[in-house]
Amino acid sequence: MLAELIIARPYVDARFEQELKLQWSQRTALYAGEVERAHRLAGFLPATPPQIEELQTIARNPEPSSKFLGLEAKTYSEKDFVKDLTA
Repeated sequence: MLAELIIARPYVDARFEQELKLQWSQRTALYAGEVERAHRLAGFLPATPPQIEELQTIARNPEPSSKFLGLEAKTYSEKDFVKDLTA
């Protein structure tokens, strides 16, 4: 739809530009937590104590790694993951 709109209107009017900026800021806000988590896991930011504990638990027992990957992929709930870690 965006491509069709751009092709139909090769110039960008103020409303379109404003809406695009709004969508961009909403998307950025929506994923800010995920981006921060990814940066921490990648080593760009220091890990928080709960994240360190989570990673150490996974390192001691390989079984939770599949659950951890499911957590990242949103196929496994964070609530269940925490419950499994504390069990």
